[in-house]
Amino acid sequence: MAPDSRDKTQVLHDLADRFNHAADLQSGNLENVRIENCIGFCKVPLGIAGPLRLAGTPVLDDIYAPLATYEATLIASCSRGCKAFNASGGIHIETLSNGMSRGPVFVFQNPRRAVIFAQALPGMQNAFARWAEATSKHHVRLKTIEPSIIGSQVHLLCTYSCGSAAGQNMVTKATQYACEMLRESFADQYNILDFFIEGQLASDKKPSWGNVKKARGVETLVWGTISREACQKILGCTTERLYMAQKTLKEGGIRN
Repeated sequence: MAPDSRDKTQVLHDLADRFNHAADLQSGNLENVRIENCIGFCKVPLGIAGPLRLAGTPVLDDIYAPLATYEATLIASCSRGCKAFNASGGIHIETLSNGMSRGPVFVFQNPRRAVIFAQALPGMQNAFARWAEATSKHHVRLKTIEPSIIGSQVHLLCTYSCGSAAGQNMVTKATQYACEMLRESFADQYNILDFFIEGQLASDKKPSWGNVKKARGVETLVWGTISREACQKILGCTTERLYMAQKTLKEGGIRN
């Protein structure tokens, strides 16, 4: 991959101009900020880590990462790691999956009603997808619906593709409308009492083993190799000692 044709000093200068311009635009349009009781902005030092080279991607330039922090040496440490990987050929990235989820819940009078609804759900998926996708012209596409019965409730894990958007708000809007339409169309047939837009099956804004097993958002695999020479020259230790340090830290973390 051809690295960025500009030197690092010029890259940092150009990025600084962009961020300063964006900050000026933001602070000058306080009335357009969509948070409650907004009184102003806080400034945090913003530094650039990198560059990091992506192996096997000739189209992309080297990657720089903005880090907002007051912690001294953090950016230098990240950049040193990038330098070690760059000297060893760069890193590799593969996208494994991409799907944003929402976990609505349908409420029934008893578990038997919940079971009947869950069993009938595959026959409703096309209609649910049509309703959900009607809320966005091109972006939201329903991929799967997975039901889980908990007592008299049926939790649905609805997974969508959202194009290049993160999609949290997009899938909420889509799921809300689809659930409203499903309830309106099938309430009498399946005795649907109520529904909630989220029952935490999607693990929104909380740590979850479910999101370890199946990523919510974009799941990527990133790997690279640090050569003996780069490790010794840039990180100041042997690869054996680096491995032992990482192993020791993991063991201590497990005990803690």
